[in-house]
Amino acid sequence: MIALPRSRQRADLVQRGQDTLFVALRLAGWGATTLLAALGTGLLVFVALGSFTFAGLMLQLGNLASRFAAAGPARQSEFEALVLAIFATVVALTAFFRRASLRAALTVPLVTGGEDQ
Repeated sequence: MIALPRSRQRADLVQRGQDTLFVALRLAGWGATTLLAALGTGLLVFVALGSFTFAGLMLQLGNLASRFAAAGPARQSEFEALVLAIFATVVALTAFFRRASLRAALTVPLVTGGEDQ
C-alpha cells in the first residue's frame, strides 16, 4: 500500500464527505417531491369530488369530518388504517413512476478533486 501525504488523505476525506452530502441532499429532495406529489394526488381527489370548486371541496371535507366525528372509535380506527394504506400505495406508485429521476439523481458524475483525467 502506498502511503499518501496527509494533505492528500485529508482532501480525499473531504471530497468523500462532500459527495455523501450531495447524494443525501439529492435523495432528500427526491423524497420530499415524491411525498408532495402523493399529497397533491389526494387533494386532487377531493377537489374532483367537489366538482372542481372551492365550495364543493369544503362541502366534501365538512361531510367527511362530520361523519368521522360521529363514528365510534372502532370505525375511526378502521378508517385511519384505510387512509394510511391508500396513502402508502399512492406514495409507492408515485415513487415507482419517478424512479427514472431517482436513478438520474444517483448517477450524477461526481467531481473528483480537480485533477485532469
